[in-house]
Amino acid sequence: MKSRKIVLTVLLLVLGLSTVAHASAVKVAFVDFDFLVGAHPEYELKVTEFQDTRAKMIESFQKEIADIESESEIDAIAQKYDLELQELYEEMQTYLVESILGFIEEVAKRENVSLVLPYSMVLYGELDLTEAVMEEMYASYGISVPSYLRLYFEENQ
Repeated sequence: MKSRKIVLTVLLLVLGLSTVAHASAVKVAFVDFDFLVGAHPEYELKVTEFQDTRAKMIESFQKEIADIESESEIDAIAQKYDLELQELYEEMQTYLVESILGFIEEVAKRENVSLVLPYSMVLYGELDLTEAVMEEMYASYGISVPSYLRLYFEENQ
């Protein structure tokens, strides 16, 4: 189902890009979205929070099923916990993605870019906004980009 959504999104972007390109000059850029997620200033904190909550939920689950002998009842409880964990994970992902999208939008406006694509969709191009978005993210937190991220970015570009 997710792959179907991705294919549909790609088709819409391509159609939209061709339509916009004919209407006016379009400045197109790209970002390495996966890199930006891992580089987000709050990424490690959010992952740690999720893992801590997950550990607490596992403990609660084990206590809740300790005296239950019915497999179907245990399965129902496990399903409830799985759903809660999935929702927590999706909340974490949504927070990071929405945050990054906001930074991409800010940088794109500043650079007069009409369309920003994920790096995975780019076959040819040279306007990479990844570093500028990373700088914008860290500046918004009042901190500088860690040297290990700069080094990783430089080595992989």
